[in-house]
Amino acid sequence: MSTSAATVESNQVKIEDAGPARKKITVTVSAAAVQQRLEAGFGSLRNETSLPGFRKGRAPRELLQRRFGDALLKETRDQIVSQAYGQALEDNKLQTVGNPELSPESINVGIEVGKPFIFSIEVEVAPEFTLPNTDGIEVKRPIFEIKDEHVDLEIRRQGYRFGNATRITGPFQALDRMLCEVKAFKNDEAEPFFTNDRFMVVVPDLADDGKGQLLGLLVEELGQLVTGKKVGDAITVKTTGPAQHEREDLRGAKIRFELVVKDADRIAPLNEQGLAEKLSLDTIDNLKGQVRLALERQRDSEQKSAEREQVYAYLSQAVDFPLPEKMSRAQSTRNVEMARMDLLQRGVDPDDVENKLAEIRGESDANTRRRLKLFFILARLAQEMKIDVTEAELNSRIAGIAMQRGTRPDQLRNEIDRAGKLSELAHSICEHKTADRILEKAKFIDVPAEQWNEQQDKEIAARRSSSKGESKSKSVASDDKPAKPSKAKK
Repeated sequence: MSTSAATVESNQVKIEDAGPARKKITVTVSAAAVQQRLEAGFGSLRNETSLPGFRKGRAPRELLQRRFGDALLKETRDQIVSQAYGQALEDNKLQTVGNPELSPESINVGIEVGKPFIFSIEVEVAPEFTLPNTDGIEVKRPIFEIKDEHVDLEIRRQGYRFGNATRITGPFQALDRMLCEVKAFKNDEAEPFFTNDRFMVVVPDLADDGKGQLLGLLVEELGQLVTGKKVGDAITVKTTGPAQHEREDLRGAKIRFELVVKDADRIAPLNEQGLAEKLSLDTIDNLKGQVRLALERQRDSEQKSAEREQVYAYLSQAVDFPLPEKMSRAQSTRNVEMARMDLLQRGVDPDDVENKLAEIRGESDANTRRRLKLFFILARLAQEMKIDVTEAELNSRIAGIAMQRGTRPDQLRNEIDRAGKLSELAHSICEHKTADRILEKAKFIDVPAEQWNEQQDKEIAARRSSSKGESKSKSVASDDKPAKPSKAKK
């Protein structure tokens, strides 16, 4: 246990380890300092209080003490705690990452005239560690070529995206959309925690191996449960809330969805000429040219993402330190929001984002803690490298996401701002810039996309052996693994 002591005016401060990245700060305020604060409090009270029979500022101290003494003692105590705690942080250069909490023995301790006041506060702090050397790290760069079959598959995907919906009654097949009345229950509770009269459920694509998401939860056998059903059918879907879900009450909970199918439709995809006209490209050749350019941009984005992930993997393995426990539990929420921003920035179709987030919610605790470790490492590196995010960079990233979503940048910025997510977006940009700075000095080794994907599949399989639900989003397209069609949308 490490211990330090310092004197701040009349305060004695002792700082002790209280757990992983957690400090206990014990402050002793002298009796004289307590008395001084009380006298100042009574002086202010006398000058500001009017009592019947006395002019303002003339009420006897004894009367004021009888009327307001308890409140004054509490107010003075709170002021002493706040000021002394802040001074202790400043003088000892502690960087807190959580809200301070009075230790159990200090919660009910009050100040007394003529006695020193002693209190303790526990707070999580940024962990201490030595940054690893980042010069010349080895990074594999997956190389692949956009071919005609990739363009054809993307045109098929866009054909479904902009296709025409036809009302059907069933039996349902892959990519059909069901409009359901839904009630969601947890742990056999009688009252649902979620209800909706018009809840969209998409029958999983065959390429998804039957997996789909409901309310952001990944359901392994959704396709098996809904394929072949028809309008009017009641469907029960059971799953388990992932251990790292943002909502604590859903972590590990038994979840049951009761669905009643009210309506359904099936997409008739546009053919190549119809899609070209829909997108104002006139000819099929123009359509294929634009699709190829878009796929090349996405390829470059996925390649950069794969390179950054290798930087993150190197950093997380190169240094180790204890993590704040409470912040670790809250990290799952941050993981989802950071992933949402990253997916949108990478150009992932909005219809696919929720499915990928459902996978991320099911990630292991080890991966959640890895992301928290990277949060601290990248923040320190950004500080050392003097990396910040400008307003122009933030607006540029918002404009890129808005283009993917087909909305105006100002509308999207207002939406992100109202949700309180601007700081998350800025932090995501900062992390990318930090990784890119490291990549400037990296040693690159080009590898074929097939070899890259094979290695990624092996790593995912190894992680799944100890934890289900790992995401495959880091694989890149190749001749053998072209992108599959996304879910159709209205």
